[in-house]
Amino acid sequence: MDRVLAESLERLIRQSAEVFGPEHPSTQMLRQQLEAANAAQDKPPRVFWMKQAPPEPPDEKG
Repeated sequence: MDRVLAESLERLIRQSAEVFGPEHPSTQMLRQQLEAANAAQDKPPRVFWMKQAPPEPPDEKG
């Protein structure tokens, strides 16, 4: 995850907790967003390999 994004979310979480309290839905939502962003960062990128197509059968006309 981009470090700037993580720092921004952490700052918003602190501010929300100060203003609304740590159990307020807004604070909880921000925590969930930070957790989701961290979880997405931990997953390795998905790589898809393509198989070569089998050769076409020879033309029976020629």
